[in-house]
Amino acid sequence: MFNTKFFIVLLFGVFLSLFFYSCSESNPTEDEDHYEAAGLLLKQGNAIFMRIFETKIDDNYNQSIILKTGSESLVFSVVFLNENGNELPEPTDANKSFDWVIDDKTIVILEYDNKNKWSFRLKGLIEGTTNLELRLNHNDHPDFKTPKIPVIVGK
Repeated sequence: MFNTKFFIVLLFGVFLSLFFYSCSESNPTEDEDHYEAAGLLLKQGNAIFMRIFETKIDDNYNQSIILKTGSESLVFSVVFLNENGNELPEPTDANKSFDWVIDDKTIVILEYDNKNKWSFRLKGLIEGTTNLELRLNHNDHPDFKTPKIPVIVGK
């Protein structure tokens, strides 16, 4: 005797299994960038200004960024670090971009360097303290973000 209800449940289970399996597998024909950042260096020229690794600001380098009102910082270059703390080459995936969040944009602004997509300057607007979070975005969401970096603007 054929049980229609059992057959429908079984068929639904097979389709559901196939759906989840197909969603979990990556397409082998896609040239997907597997860029995994675990930290970053903020460099000024060849000198390391700040090192952030595994969500912590390294005590061996600067713990904050200090600016004067109306002045600009030197150019900061962002270099990402892998899970071993080694420098990664710049991301080449067109879907990867540099982004940031500033808690109080009345105190400081970030001026993006259009010539080098991994460089920027900060400009102190008024006296105060705010925080800066740097991000490596993949499309519209961050794959990596720093802890909040204190930015202090004084006279």
